[in-house]
Amino acid sequence: GGLYNIDVTADQAQSCEAYGPGLFGAEAGTSTTFTIQATDPSGTPMSEGGLPFTATLENEEYLYNIQVADNDDGTYSSSYAISAPGDYSLAIKLNDEHHIFGSPFAVRVNPAKADPKKSVVRGDGLFHAKSMETSYFIIEAMDCLGNPRAEGSDDFEVSVAGPAVLRGLQDNSNGTYSCAFEVTATADTIAQVPRAVTINVQLNGRHLPGSPFQPSLESADGSWEVVKDSSGPDQSTSSPTSTRQNFAGGLLTSPGAPFSASAPSLGGQFVRDADRLAGTHDGAVGVGGG
Repeated sequence: GGLYNIDVTADQAQSCEAYGPGLFGAEAGTSTTFTIQATDPSGTPMSEGGLPFTATLENEEYLYNIQVADNDDGTYSSSYAISAPGDYSLAIKLNDEHHIFGSPFAVRVNPAKADPKKSVVRGDGLFHAKSMETSYFIIEAMDCLGNPRAEGSDDFEVSVAGPAVLRGLQDNSNGTYSCAFEVTATADTIAQVPRAVTINVQLNGRHLPGSPFQPSLESADGSWEVVKDSSGPDQSTSSPTSTRQNFAGGLLTSPGAPFSASAPSLGGQFVRDADRLAGTHDGAVGVGGG
C-alpha cells in the first residue's frame, strides 16, 4: 500500500530520474530546486502527468515534507528553503512507496554568507586593555539567520584608532577570526583620556553590533621616562594612530609593514621600550578575503 491505490513497481520507480541543484546542496534560507522525470512501466519517459511523487528532507533533528508539483508533461518540480544548516537525506518516492533512481540523496545545507548584523565580536580586549601588553578579541561570523559560519574568507575589516597598533589578524578557517592589538598609550595619556583607543570591526562597510568599541585603558607596570623637548612642542611615541587591516588567512603583524607615520603629538615624550613603540604606524594594509 502506497499513497494512492495505484499499481506501481520498484522497477518503474527506479527508472524515474531527478536532476537539479537541490539534490546535492543548498544555502540556508535560500530556495533551491529539483525536477523529476517520470517513466511508464516500460521505462519510457512520459509526456503526461498523474503519478504521485513524494519528497522528504530529514536528519536526526528535522523532518521536512516537500511539495512536488505536477507539470502535466511527465515532469514534476519541487523547491525548498531550509533555515538550519546540516547534512540531510532527501528521499524521493513514487507513491510514497518506492525510491526513484539515486534516492535517497545526500544533501548538505551550508550557512549563508556572513551578515554584519548577526555576526558577533567578543573578548576582554574590547572592554579592558593594558598599555604595552597584547590584548585579544574574536570575531564569530554568523549568517543572516544567526547560523554560525563553518569556514573563513569573509571580508571582515578591523581598524584601530588612537595610541594603539594592530599586532595580528588570523582567519581560523572555521568561521572565527582572532585579533590582537597593543595599546601604546602613556600613563599621562591614559590619565587624561582613559578611553583613547577606538576599535572598529566591520563587514562590507557596516559595523558589527557594539562597534566601534572603546576599551577602558590601564597604565603599564614599570617606570616611564619623561623627556622634554625644549626646542618645540612635546612629542610622543604613543601618539594617536589609525591602523586598518583585512583578513585573508594567515597571521599578519603590523611592525615592518609598509606604513607611514602621521600623527599629532600628545604634548610629552614618554619612552619605555623603543623597539616595541616602533611598531606604531598610521596607514592601511590589505588582508582581504575572496
